[in-house]
Amino acid sequence: MRSYRCGEVIASLPLAGVPDVVMHDSNLQRLYVAIGDPGLVCSFDSERLSQLESVETEQGAHTAGWDPIDRCLYVFCPASSRAAVYEEQAWARTRVASSPRKAREPSRTASVPY
Repeated sequence: MRSYRCGEVIASLPLAGVPDVVMHDSNLQRLYVAIGDPGLVCSFDSERLSQLESVETEQGAHTAGWDPIDRCLYVFCPASSRAAVYEEQAWARTRVASSPRKAREPSRTASVPY
């Protein structure tokens, strides 16, 4: 990471491959990095600059989007011609208890053809 004011590196975190997509959720203070090779998405705490988790997707899956309202990660998987939906676990449990909308099971992954 570089300080935007002076351009010097203030932190560096290892990645499993070359990043394809970087997304930031300022409310959660999380940074999501999609890596097509080997096919995963890594999440980082952007305040503490530490890795939180890695989610295996699919080789070549580097097109992704983060929905900060429903806290879902959408990943397009070219090898299987599917879109995978990953729901953040803590949010899924909260939504089951507090929302009239039907919630998915915590940490469940849905996969639909596109």
